[in-house]
Amino acid sequence: MDEIKTTLNLPLYTTNALLLRKLILRHQHQLLQELVDLKVDVNDYDAATYRNPLVVAAHCNNEQGFQLLIKGKVAVSPALAVGELIPLLIKKRQNTMLKNLLSSDMAMDIDSVDVPILGIPLMAHAISLNNLEALVVLIEAGGNVNCRFRDITPLDFAEILHRNEMVEVLIKAGGERA
Repeated sequence: MDEIKTTLNLPLYTTNALLLRKLILRHQHQLLQELVDLKVDVNDYDAATYRNPLVVAAHCNNEQGFQLLIKGKVAVSPALAVGELIPLLIKKRQNTMLKNLLSSDMAMDIDSVDVPILGIPLMAHAISLNNLEALVVLIEAGGNVNCRFRDITPLDFAEILHRNEMVEVLIKAGGERA
């Protein structure tokens, strides 16, 4: 650990949380891999001070770091995942990261909670942002293509927004109109 801190010109008293954040922001994957291999607790951070490492990796579009963190078993609560991380990945079109997250050990029920800020399900969020690949990822992860919100289904919503390719995907996946 001290060797990594020295390599980064960080004081030896630097916390693991700050070290992890620096590695993610600087895209220093080899050093991040060393931390994962050393079984350093990647969940050792103060949520009041630091953002979840996966959120940091998503914000700086660090796909390789994101995958290493998943491999290192970084924890993410279902509320954080559904409320912030997954909507962020959909919005930023980081669909590979979205797929990796949803296929990981920490995969969660993506239909259980609406996106808090928008008040709509994740599938509707993907439709509203015209992110076809994210919609496909959500469907492949087991998302309910017939979940209702505001008395409409994702298929209805895609039709309202004239998202013709999404309409086709939803119909093929068993989507129905309200």
